[in-house]
Amino acid sequence: MLSLYRELARLRKRLLDDAHRVEWIETGDRNLLAFRAGALVCATNTGDEDALVALPAGARPLLSTASSPSVEVITSSRRGDLVDNAVPANSTSWWELVPRS
Repeated sequence: MLSLYRELARLRKRLLDDAHRVEWIETGDRNLLAFRAGALVCATNTGDEDALVALPAGARPLLSTASSPSVEVITSSRRGDLVDNAVPANSTSWWELVPRS
């Protein structure tokens, strides 16, 4: 758990240094809370089942508090420039938004 906190502190400095506001992301799921600040997206799933959050294509998974540390990307569920990303039940996941070139 300490390594998770250390990694989050490192990411905060790198991804949130210039962030001056938080933008809430509409999820349509009462158990899923998501927001964007700077280049960072955070999604917390308080439900007992996995949930999906739509993020811009190219969002890079960073961390998850789920027992499996990987953040699953469901690429078959594309809607325009958005890709559905799985947030495991009872966990929080973080992504980095990568600028499009």
